[in-house]
Amino acid sequence: MTNMWEWVVVTGALLWYLRRHVSFFLVMGYLFYLEPFFAVFFRLWHCDHTRVLPMQNAWSQICTWVCRIRLLQLPNSAAVQTSPPTILLGNHRGITDFFLHDCATNYTANFLSRALVGVLFFPLYLITWYENTVWFFVRGYVKANPERFYQWLDEQWKCGWNIRPNLLLYPEGHRNIGDQPLRLRTGMIRYAYNRKIPVQVFIVAGYDGALDERHFSVDFRLRIAPYKIDTPLDPAAYESEAAFLAIVEKRFTALHAEVFQAAKA
Repeated sequence: MTNMWEWVVVTGALLWYLRRHVSFFLVMGYLFYLEPFFAVFFRLWHCDHTRVLPMQNAWSQICTWVCRIRLLQLPNSAAVQTSPPTILLGNHRGITDFFLHDCATNYTANFLSRALVGVLFFPLYLITWYENTVWFFVRGYVKANPERFYQWLDEQWKCGWNIRPNLLLYPEGHRNIGDQPLRLRTGMIRYAYNRKIPVQVFIVAGYDGALDERHFSVDFRLRIAPYKIDTPLDPAAYESEAAFLAIVEKRFTALHAEVFQAAKA
């Protein structure tokens, strides 16, 4: 009997010590494995002859609500352009971006993601595959032949399954948890220039720690996340690729500073 109680006490103490980690995995399991199925039923429940709520829209809304993040649009923020189709360039801070930025950009953009993400979060892959709202690619496929990857992107834009007009990208290349932007990678910006696809920058801040995959922690305190969307940039208005790259980086850096300053205020 004594050994049993010792085991209970030790286990309880360990769970208490790891409570933030345990909560993280429970929340991740709910958001990325259970919630996609609820999004299917949510869509069916709200479906009528004139309106269909896309499943990813429902998933993004619920995930943002569960993480207690409230978006705050800053003054003079532009509307997301949808005609012509536009590439949206945002700042990437963590896994929360996948649903929070979907809400911030008014559910107008498809996402570009590595195929490994679809494997790890298979239930989410199912609903995004059905609506073609996430374009999954193999990283090695891109590095081996970039032009072939760009041609694949051209086909994705024309896919008959698309229910969203835009494409959302993170030009810094990987997660950036600092207050200063990283130097932008130019591959997709060059693609936008060569295909004459407009680009629109957006920045979101103030939600760090809500769901932190780096420390396996979750924090349910209410967070106000200021964001701002810049006016679109038309590559046809610039004489050279270098000039277009320079203005995109300039606008990204300026907007990043403005939004992060607002988050600190």
